[in-house]
Amino acid sequence: MPDQKINILNQYIWPQLVYPFQCAPLKDLKVKFLSDIDKLIRSAVKEIINIPTDTPDAMLYAPRRLRGLGVFKAQWEAYLQHLNICQRLLHVDNPHVAATRNLPNEIEHCIKQLPITFDCSERFSSQKLRKALREDSFHQWSKLKSKGLGIVFYSHWKKGNSWISTKKGLSSSQWTQAIKMNCNTIPVRTLPGRTLDSTRCRRCDEQETLPHVLGFCHHGELLRINRHNTVRSLIAASIRQFASYEVYEEVGCVSSDGSTRRADIIIIDRQKDKGVILDPTIRFEMHEQQPQEVCREKQVIYEPCCQHLGAQYHITHWTVFGLMFGARSTIPRETLNQLKQYKISDATIDAIGSHVLKSSLPIISNHLYPTKFLLWKYVLLTPTSFKITYHFMAMILQAKLNMPVLKFLLLYTTRYKRDVNEQDSRQGLQADDDDDDDDDDDDDEKKEEENDCDDDSLMAIWTEKFDQLLPFPQPFTVLTILYHSFINNIQQGSVP
Repeated sequence: MPDQKINILNQYIWPQLVYPFQCAPLKDLKVKFLSDIDKLIRSAVKEIINIPTDTPDAMLYAPRRLRGLGVFKAQWEAYLQHLNICQRLLHVDNPHVAATRNLPNEIEHCIKQLPITFDCSERFSSQKLRKALREDSFHQWSKLKSKGLGIVFYSHWKKGNSWISTKKGLSSSQWTQAIKMNCNTIPVRTLPGRTLDSTRCRRCDEQETLPHVLGFCHHGELLRINRHNTVRSLIAASIRQFASYEVYEEVGCVSSDGSTRRADIIIIDRQKDKGVILDPTIRFEMHEQQPQEVCREKQVIYEPCCQHLGAQYHITHWTVFGLMFGARSTIPRETLNQLKQYKISDATIDAIGSHVLKSSLPIISNHLYPTKFLLWKYVLLTPTSFKITYHFMAMILQAKLNMPVLKFLLLYTTRYKRDVNEQDSRQGLQADDDDDDDDDDDDDEKKEEENDCDDDSLMAIWTEKFDQLLPFPQPFTVLTILYHSFINNIQQGSVP
C-alpha cells in the first residue's frame, strides 16, 4: 500500500536523519549535499506512489491538511534542528557554552539559510517555522499556472482533505489517481509529454484537459449526471428533516420569455412567505472568484422563473442561490456558509465531498481507459457470448451480492444457456442408449416445471424493477450497459 509506505517513511525512516543533522557542525552541512538528499527522497516518494516525475515538488512538502504529502526536507530540517538547539542553549546559564559558541550568529546563519518570507526577529520555535515553511510551499504550489490551478480551494474546507492521510474508503489505485487529479497530472493530451498525437480530445473535437474530461466531454455525461443527482438528493434530504420547510426536487418552471427550466431544489418557508431556489453544480476549480460567478450565472437563469413559481406555490419573495462544488471534492466557503444556513449537518457535507471524489475518479478512468467498458459492450451485444456472462454473474452471486438486478441477469443468461444447449443437442448430440433417453426426458420435465412462468409477464415485472433502480450507483456502471443491451436485444427479438 503506497499510503502505508509513506507513513512509515515519515514516522520511522526520516526521523533517523534528524540526529546526524543535530550533531553535524554547520560548516559541514553543504547546500549541495542537502540538495542531493532531497532529490533522492523526492524520487523515491514519487516512485513509491507511482506519480509522474513532473509532479510539483511543492506538493510533496505542503501540509497534509492542504492535500500535500508532508514529506521530510533535509534543507529545512538541518537548520531547524540547529536553530532549536541554539535557542535552548541561550537559556542555559553556563559560561563554558558562552565561551565556546557564538549562539546569536549561529541562529542568524540558520535563519538566512531557511527560505522564510516573513519577519523572524522574534523567537520562533522549530515547529512554528516548519509549519510556516510547509504553508509557504502550498502557496508556491498554488501559483503554478497548470498544476496549481484552483488548489486555493483546498484551504476552504480542510476537513475534506483527510483522505490524504486516511484514504477514506479509496483503494490504493484510486488514492494514487486522486493525488494525480489534485495536482493536475492526469495524463490528458494537453499535458506535455503525454501524447505524440494531437491535443484534441479522444472522444470529441475539443482540447483534452482535465476540466474538459470532468465537466464537459459528452463521453462521461451519464456519470456526471449521476454525480450531480446524488449531491442534489443529499442536500434535499438533509433540509427536508426540518418540519418548517417544504422541499421539492427537479421542479419544472417557465421563464418570463416562455422557455422551460428545471430547478434542482426548491425550499419554501410558509411562515415567512419566502421561497429559495438552490441549484448545486459541480465545476472544476479554476479561480477564487468562481463561486460568485456560478451564483450569478444561476440567478440569471432562474430569477425570470420566480413569477411562475410564485403563482404555483403562492409565495411572494424568492431568492436564487447557485452552490458550487469542486470536481476534486472541494467546497468553497460561500457554499459552506449557505449550507450551514439551512443547518445541513457536517456528516452530510462529508458525504457530499466523499461522493464527489469517488464519482470523479470513474469519470477519468472511463475517459482514459475505456477498454473494460468496451469489452463488456462486446460481450453483451454478442448473443453467442452470453455463456461467458453466465459464469461471471454466477461468480458475483457466489460473492453474496444478491441484488435483484443480478438475479435478473442470471435468470436470462441461464435461460439462454439452456436453449443453446438444447440447440446443440438437436444438431447432432444423440443419446447412445435408452437409459440416457429416459434421463433426458426426466430432465426436460423438470425444466418445464421450472419455467411454467410466462416469459412476457416476467419480463414486464423485471423491466419495471430496472426502471426503479436506475440510475445505478457508480460501481454498477457495467450493469447499466447490461440493462440497455438486454432491452435492445429483447426489442429486436434476439433474446429468448
